[in-house]
Amino acid sequence: MFSGSNLSSFPVVLRTSSENNMKNTLSVFPLFILLCLFAGLTSCSKDELTKPATVSLRMEIAEEKANMRTDGSESYVKILKTRYRFSEMEFQAYRRNGNDYFFNRNFEGGLVVVAQEGKPAEILSFDMPQGVYERISISLKVRKMTAETGNEVTENKKNSIPQVMPFNPESGLIMEGFYTNTHSEQIPLIFAYNFDEVFEYSADPGNKEGTIAVSKSSNNEASIRFNPSYWMQLINSRMLQSAKLTLVNGTPTIIISEDSNEHIFNLLTSRIKNASKLNFIN
Repeated sequence: MFSGSNLSSFPVVLRTSSENNMKNTLSVFPLFILLCLFAGLTSCSKDELTKPATVSLRMEIAEEKANMRTDGSESYVKILKTRYRFSEMEFQAYRRNGNDYFFNRNFEGGLVVVAQEGKPAEILSFDMPQGVYERISISLKVRKMTAETGNEVTENKKNSIPQVMPFNPESGLIMEGFYTNTHSEQIPLIFAYNFDEVFEYSADPGNKEGTIAVSKSSNNEASIRFNPSYWMQLINSRMLQSAKLTLVNGTPTIIISEDSNEHIFNLLTSRIKNASKLNFIN
């Protein structure tokens, strides 16, 4: 036990309640700062995921000829122009982190897109959130046009070649090119598709990860590329050589539609939906 005199020799430090509160505040302050920083970083990350990046969707034709099956002589088809009349577009994108992104776009009166060989055509530009996407798909609809052409198909009595096009020139899809036969003669060719149809495309990631990165700092382009070689694989030179001809602006032309050269038309329509691929280019 200590005596009173001994106790008086020890220094006595008294703390007020305000000093104790200050100490507690100082001890908690670093933790508060860390929490604020973490919350700020998390918020920034979320903000980046919601910031839009502009994507340009275009259509193009592969610059290649579709070789026909022959007995050794060369013959082929070249597609020089495609013209789509789209009525609606549906876009679906599934993101690895963050919300998925969907939208629909209706085109009143039809959106006409004309692509030529070597000259891609833009369908439209749109904004979508940045991020890494595991799947992106696009559906483009064409609608059957019912307006009459106002002309009847008549025949030239001299050569029995119809002089008026046996299809609606406002069809949802029209392709133009030429057929080169085994005698190196070029014959113009027109394919017309006038039906209600949905063309569905799933983007090819083009990498081992199987993902598509969309960023504001990248040149985001989505390209629907038409492949004439795949489309014409079921057609041989004999079919086109014996095809019915129609006079278009005075020139004998192979027209392939539901009312002209129907046997070729049926083979081509069976492959039309898979003849194009969607690619994202960053």
